[in-house]
Amino acid sequence: MKKYYYVFIALLIFQSCQPKDEGLPDEIEELKTLQRDTKKGIKDMEKKLVEIEEKMADIDPTLFEKPEKLVTVIDLAKGDFERFIELQGAVEADETVYVSSETGGRITNMTIKDGDYVSKGKLIASIDLESLDKQVAEVQKSLELARQVFERQDRLWKQNIGTEIQYLQAKNNVERLETSIETLKFEQTKSNIYSPISGEVAMVNKERGEVASPGEPLATLLNTRKLKVAVDIPENLLSAVNRGDKVNVRIPAIDYEKEHTIKRIGTQINPANRTIPVEVEIYNPKGEIKPNLLATMFIKDFESEDVLTIPTTLLQQEVSGKYFVYVTAEKDGRKVAEKRYVTSGESYGTRIIISTGLTADDQLINKGSRLVSPGELLNIESVMSIDSLDSKMN
Repeated sequence: MKKYYYVFIALLIFQSCQPKDEGLPDEIEELKTLQRDTKKGIKDMEKKLVEIEEKMADIDPTLFEKPEKLVTVIDLAKGDFERFIELQGAVEADETVYVSSETGGRITNMTIKDGDYVSKGKLIASIDLESLDKQVAEVQKSLELARQVFERQDRLWKQNIGTEIQYLQAKNNVERLETSIETLKFEQTKSNIYSPISGEVAMVNKERGEVASPGEPLATLLNTRKLKVAVDIPENLLSAVNRGDKVNVRIPAIDYEKEHTIKRIGTQINPANRTIPVEVEIYNPKGEIKPNLLATMFIKDFESEDVLTIPTTLLQQEVSGKYFVYVTAEKDGRKVAEKRYVTSGESYGTRIIISTGLTADDQLINKGSRLVSPGELLNIESVMSIDSLDSKMN
């Protein structure tokens, strides 16, 4: 009620100071004089109004107070800061084998299909080598005849009948045909094709009944128990990575995240895009990780110990370019907002280093930080630590 009473008095004073409306003069000089007097009257009334409000504030200090702003605050603390380079790559099989036949022929048996797991040494396919069988039979007959000729020539030679060249030719003919049979029989062993590694069948390229040519892939095998993630890093970041460094690998599709060791760094820069490959190995005994899945590698390129960091969203900037934040302060035993100018440093993700302007004892205004003004009274809804804020954001 006191407030309305004093306002009513101020309005009465204002009205009493107003001149009666008798119309405006027609002369310019008289109008200027009237303008000057009116401005002076307004200033006098404004001064009087200030005196009235000050008197009202002396009687009731809460009369002109703004309502408290509802905010949440963060207790700051120093800690370690790390920054990572995020590079996109893909999961690859460390061993990829294209199984092929060393000889040509029709496929009589195909024991695998796409997606099968095969052990090393398992029979994959069989090739019909009927033409080789016929060649062996023909050479065998020729060998029998050659042996008979040689035996007769040998007997004659022992009786000093015939020439030495005839004896040597007969002997050489036998040896040549024996070697040919060995070669053909070795080729016959190639009719069965076995898995050179243990892994999964990524693709079957030929089916039973089709003709296989020498060196033509019959199937593609992947060793999915041993995988790798490969990324290409820009050459200007080469100094940030070393063989043996620990990196984090994330595969979003299967919610996979784990620390791995860099096993290989390329030996030369790709001139097309100025990058160099970096690889880590992933052991996949259960086969849960599939080749060609998209992956992200996080490589640490900066770290600092015992530094003060804040959420990047709370850092504000003036038109002049200066950065500032709002913290809590004490005034007459009550919490108020204080504008604090700061100097920022390195940043990563949701955090940025503050090098000057804040201490670990400060309370940073979080929710409501962009709605407060310096000196404004605060109603603190909740207080949280900087670490718990990170957990909530993650």
